[in-house]
Amino acid sequence: MEVQIKLKQEFAALDVNRDGKVDRNEMLGFLEAKNIDHNHRTEIVDEIFKKCDMDGNGYIELDEFVKYYFDTSRQLEERNKEQTQRIVAIQKQIEALNMQIHNQ
Repeated sequence: MEVQIKLKQEFAALDVNRDGKVDRNEMLGFLEAKNIDHNHRTEIVDEIFKKCDMDGNGYIELDEFVKYYFDTSRQLEERNKEQTQRIVAIQKQIEALNMQIHNQ
């Protein structure tokens, strides 16, 4: 629940006019306040809205914001798990090679 509270606070910071949704101008203003240059701001907002505005209405509502956060978190966890598995496999291969070298 602590994450949900934090997400609501983050969303509220983006929702400048307090209408319960974030529009492109609010997101651009947020990025401008973070000193992101204009060209990158536009690209970032385009990408965010492409991923977050799930109903395509031109706004990001709290439920979309929260869903995007949890979907992204889950994807990152899955990638980390896959990378850990790859690292373990590589370590095993290296150990096997080292044993072959020492046995020669």
